[in-house]
Amino acid sequence: MSVAVHISPHHMSRADYESLIAELKASGVHEPAGRLSHVAYGEDEVRMFETWESAERFNAHRDDLMAALQSVGLDSADVEVQAVHSPRPD
Repeated sequence: MSVAVHISPHHMSRADYESLIAELKASGVHEPAGRLSHVAYGEDEVRMFETWESAERFNAHRDDLMAALQSVGLDSADVEVQAVHSPRPD
């Protein structure tokens, strides 16, 4: 079942987000299997919203994401995972 994932790092600026994306690319995990979409929004408090094929697919990437957040100086993030109501998010 597809899931929606809302990721809210604590105090992530836009510059921090750019560093995070660069770290994920450098680690080779910026395009994980099973992720259907990714958007980031906000200026001083950047948040991310993603859709995934399943919670299991997201969980397989979660450790890589958290390690990348820590590597750019962000110590934690709130993560909410919910089943989507539409059969195919697009």
